[in-house]
Amino acid sequence: MRRVIAAWQPRVAAFVTCFALAGLGCATPPDPFQVPEAEVRAQVRTVALVPLVASQDLVEVERVRSVIEPRAIAMLREGGFAVIPPDEWEQRWLAAAREAGEIWDPVTGARDDERYGAVRDELLRTLQAERNVDAVVYVYLFRQPVEGSGPSPLLCEVQRDVYWPRELPLSTRVTLAYGACLQVEMYDTGMRQLYRLRHGVEFVDTYARQTHASKPLAERVRDPALLEEALATTLGPLATRETP
Repeated sequence: MRRVIAAWQPRVAAFVTCFALAGLGCATPPDPFQVPEAEVRAQVRTVALVPLVASQDLVEVERVRSVIEPRAIAMLREGGFAVIPPDEWEQRWLAAAREAGEIWDPVTGARDDERYGAVRDELLRTLQAERNVDAVVYVYLFRQPVEGSGPSPLLCEVQRDVYWPRELPLSTRVTLAYGACLQVEMYDTGMRQLYRLRHGVEFVDTYARQTHASKPLAERVRDPALLEEALATTLGPLATRETP
């Protein structure tokens, strides 16, 4: 019998309900497992959680990290995984990067992909040897554009109201809106993708009515219910285990 963390069930149900609200029917969420789930369950026991990947112009990164990362660790552990926390990954990454030399050009900010990949692969080999890591989990908070829509379009498969200081009539034509989406990915130590799922959190920028409304940075991604919904949807399937 499959065991699901009961507290997450209403949040996952809300994700499915949003499809009905969008007039698309109660569609089944996509299968996040990129290889057979049984293979992931059999092979992955210990995961390394990478620090939250997000840009400073989208959210206050450190504040959002302090909310998302502890919750992600707890959920993964509840799902039966041993977790190498983001702080350890970060410390090891910085040490390895110092030995490898500059990964980002100090003038242009461009990344040396070859050097970056070499550092990442060496870090994964070290974690596999020293900490029995089987896979690495990335959590991204990224900006997603939505063009030519009404005031309540789909944001990463979830219906959300665009950001506007006051209510927009249903007939309003939104030229362009940007939202924050949460995405979780899992890779094995050879960087083969095992799992991927995303979920819309909220809109933060909207162009409509010949003007532009932008949610202040300090107010973005602060609703705990929306964050919990996004985490439950994206990480919930990993925190589901077969029980005898």
